[in-house]
Amino acid sequence: MSFLSRTSTGGSSSATTTSGLAAPYWVRVTRVGNVFTAYCSPDGSTWTTIGSQTITMATNVYIGLGVTSHVSGVLCGAAIDSLTVDQ
Repeated sequence: MSFLSRTSTGGSSSATTTSGLAAPYWVRVTRVGNVFTAYCSPDGSTWTTIGSQTITMATNVYIGLGVTSHVSGVLCGAAIDSLTVDQ
């Protein structure tokens, strides 16, 4: 599982990778001001921080989910069975 971020539009991305995880897994991203923190959990109850990044953004932003195989030309799929956005 990787937490990817970039601090500027069109800039290079950096990754923090956690090895040894097997799907299915829970993921959570929180935002406090301009600090975004990613967490993972095997059960939705016990959360481990996998990365944090300060990114200057407007108060309201659009969010999305991305999936990658990290191998050019190789497709990757994901099943998302629940998505919650707290404001």
